[in-house]
Amino acid sequence: MQEEFDPKWSEEFPQDEAWAAELAEKERVAKAKTNLRFAASRIGLATAVLVAVWMLAVTAVSIVCGVLGVAGAAFYNKYLMVINEVTLAVGIAAALPTLLSVPRVNLHKNKISFGAFMKILAIGFGASYIGNLIGSFLLSIWNTSTGNSVGDELTTLLYGMDPLLMFFAVGILGPLLEELFFRKILIDRLRVFGEVTAILLSSFLFALFHMSASQMIYAFAGGVMMGYCYCRTGNYWLSSLIHMIFNTVSGVIPMLFLPKISAYESAMQELEASLPADAGADVLAEMMMPVIEEYGPVIGLYGLYSLILLALNITGIVLFFKNFKKFKERQGEFSLPFKTSAKTVFKTAGIIVCTVFLGIMTVISLFS
Repeated sequence: MQEEFDPKWSEEFPQDEAWAAELAEKERVAKAKTNLRFAASRIGLATAVLVAVWMLAVTAVSIVCGVLGVAGAAFYNKYLMVINEVTLAVGIAAALPTLLSVPRVNLHKNKISFGAFMKILAIGFGASYIGNLIGSFLLSIWNTSTGNSVGDELTTLLYGMDPLLMFFAVGILGPLLEELFFRKILIDRLRVFGEVTAILLSSFLFALFHMSASQMIYAFAGGVMMGYCYCRTGNYWLSSLIHMIFNTVSGVIPMLFLPKISAYESAMQELEASLPADAGADVLAEMMMPVIEEYGPVIGLYGLYSLILLALNITGIVLFFKNFKKFKERQGEFSLPFKTSAKTVFKTAGIIVCTVFLGIMTVISLFS
């Protein structure tokens, strides 16, 4: 006798849409982890290759210039920052083959208002300012505890450099190349995993890339804002413009003042050393007058510049806290929760190799 179909049996094993959606989500997460592991590892290796080739290229140029004698050494010292950026381009070219197998997606280009751009720029300055304070504080603790005198390596390299060469290398060429790799090339391959993963991982590698304890924290902070700008606009030139403005305002312009400020400080020290012990206020004022006449306008202009920059930094900090809660991540096809993404990324061979390699170079810089 043929049994009749019992509808209650099917209700015990509901093959409904929720079950299918849950299964599809599990498959998506598994695929996302696999793809993220592959992409992150390749990106980490590419960054390590970039830095290794870059360092080797700079070393090779220095050796060649050394062989050429005095003329070669003079050329190397004069064009050091330009050489630095040209060899960086060589490093980027050498890193690209490692990334060929990582799929990339062109970000959709969105227009941005001038006001929104200025807000991102100000927040970038504010975040970088806080990062710089933290980095400088930690470096001062290191110097105090070890007796070393490690400072900002970039300041040492730029001191006395030709202003036009400095602006070309630090204000234009450097930002264009760094944004090309850390925003355009990397984020195009990471955006599919969500904005947060794309921005934070590219900024983390950007910070390591500097291999400098004094620059690492503020480089990360600045990288986050430039990454945000690129993710939201899809415009490489806008993130590059932010980078150019930041480097010029924070790096190039202060270096233009530094020789005069150093000369002013030396003149004041000489004046104090030559000042008679019983000198009154009128004698002190008379002796200081030539120094003030020579250096006063420059010192005053630098003071005004510092006040404007401080106001910009404070404005950026206020805007950051005011707008932080408004941020809503735009998801990607393979977005994962932050903790899951972090665990996946930092267990990959490429990221481990890159972090260890550039971490060692950063530690070495602390003893140089």
